[in-house]
Amino acid sequence: MPNPIPALLTREANIFAALGLESLPPERKAAMVEKMAALVEKRFLLKVMDSLTDADLEQVSKLADKPDDMWGYIASKKNLDAMLLEEINAVKSELLVQSASLPKADEI
Repeated sequence: MPNPIPALLTREANIFAALGLESLPPERKAAMVEKMAALVEKRFLLKVMDSLTDADLEQVSKLADKPDDMWGYIASKKNLDAMLLEEINAVKSELLVQSASLPKADEI
């Protein structure tokens, strides 16, 4: 199953237009999406693990060698889609705030 994060990062609003980077070459955009997706994935995993109880974490560790079963168990406890979208939106917001503080090309 392909990683859904890159598509979700660029789906709702064109993140490159919002960041003023729409003129980047496609290969640079793809590299940025890959890096943003890796960041979202790491933050999402931390958020999921932090939200589980000790008993849930114990069960997850027992299922670690069966990823489909592990994620099925976690999904029965948490709304993973909502948590993922929340993390994607948080990363987008942080990028927009940071880009707003950078000088524009014509100001350099």
